[in-house]
Amino acid sequence: AVENPQASSKEIMLFPNPVRESLNIAIGSQTAALTDISIYSQDGKLKDMFRYNYDGSTAMKINTKTFDNGLYLLKIKNNDYSRTKIFCVFR
Repeated sequence: AVENPQASSKEIMLFPNPVRESLNIAIGSQTAALTDISIYSQDGKLKDMFRYNYDGSTAMKINTKTFDNGLYLLKIKNNDYSRTKIFCVFR
């Protein structure tokens, strides 16, 4: 079973990684905020974009069933910070 890792303040954790069907995003910030997530393919093309009303505690979930195998960049931004992380889709 996959546990929900706890992210420290201002840290972002992506799990599971590599991902098959659904990517979870845990944000260390305890502050609720409107959060923008952009996903880019390795060649820099925008694959998808989401806007979440992050509640300050619940991991966000992204469906990756339609993504091809490969590496992706996930950019997450809200009022507190902007971070970029890499994740892999592998089936």
